[in-house]
Amino acid sequence: MKKLATASVIAALFCSPLYVNAADTAVTDSIRFTASGKTAVHGDAVIRLPAASYVDDGNVMVPLRVLAAGLHAEVHYDTKTKAVTMTKGDRSIRVRLSDNRAVANGQTIRLPARPTLHVNTIFGPVRSIAIALNAEIAWNRTLKSVTIFAERGTAADRQVKVDYTFNQGAEGWKGGFADLPVNYESDIYELDHRVTAVPNQNTPINGLLLKGHNRSDDLFMYVVKKLDKESGLKPKTKYTVQLKFQLATDQGGGGIGIGGAPAEAVYVKAGVVGFEPKVNKVQEADTEYYRMNLDLGSQATGGQHMTPLGNIIKPDSETAGYQLKPFEHSFTVQTNDKGEAYLILGTDSGFEGLTTIFFTNVSATFKAAGK
Repeated sequence: MKKLATASVIAALFCSPLYVNAADTAVTDSIRFTASGKTAVHGDAVIRLPAASYVDDGNVMVPLRVLAAGLHAEVHYDTKTKAVTMTKGDRSIRVRLSDNRAVANGQTIRLPARPTLHVNTIFGPVRSIAIALNAEIAWNRTLKSVTIFAERGTAADRQVKVDYTFNQGAEGWKGGFADLPVNYESDIYELDHRVTAVPNQNTPINGLLLKGHNRSDDLFMYVVKKLDKESGLKPKTKYTVQLKFQLATDQGGGGIGIGGAPAEAVYVKAGVVGFEPKVNKVQEADTEYYRMNLDLGSQATGGQHMTPLGNIIKPDSETAGYQLKPFEHSFTVQTNDKGEAYLILGTDSGFEGLTTIFFTNVSATFKAAGK
């Protein structure tokens, strides 16, 4: 009787509607799961899962009923054989509980992980099932999320979005400094970049710290993040990129300083490029300098690869402490032959003094040009 009751519950779950926390469940062509996450994202709808997705020997395991709904596939559970059949058009796959064999489009295949039962819900390896149903899959290594597109095709048709809040550390972002002598004195330049808490915030918030004392008439401080095919980008593809970020600054307007004011003369710049930004050693007269391998312009002026978006004056100059300031800009970039693109943010300073800022979040949406 217990086995029969369990089978009935599973069958009922496969026939019951999905719970979502949004009323508008417009048809979309993708669904995203996060490893160990208790929700999935389908368009604007957030689907509450009966149990968290998990990883089994490198395979992301997701609830099959939710996966089927995300791919607009029909799903049927056979209580006698404990088999789940998912069908979409002329494609189908049939899997059984605790069996690593499956029938995909009439052919027997071996699954990398056995379907299992959690909270009366059958979980299975997402990649094998997606491929059988002619879906396309993209793994985001940084976010540990997997996105399944209902139809295969060129990823130029796909939108790729990344978000970073630095609650879990640097998330692959790296920092650096340029436009200073190679043999600079570390004690007087005070260079620093790391993830740390932003001071004096009512709600604790982390940020990517950039700190440096301009001693050489100019100082470029930057953070950079590489995105690749693991993020869903495709090789040699041109994208438009909507970049949004926020930084914390404690500098009010109207100050006075050597070479320029502490806030007005520290210019915020950003760019998206298809090659790795880094510093090179360049001999200039009798001095060797660190210079960027890209064209960032000079202070208030932009260059081929970076655009000035403003300065570090905080929104309310009359209030003490660090405040959050948002920036937004659209760029175009072509990924290289490995599907790589790089986000770079920084400050180009004419103020010959100490500057300390924090990048607190960054998001970028990549969309194939013309799509």
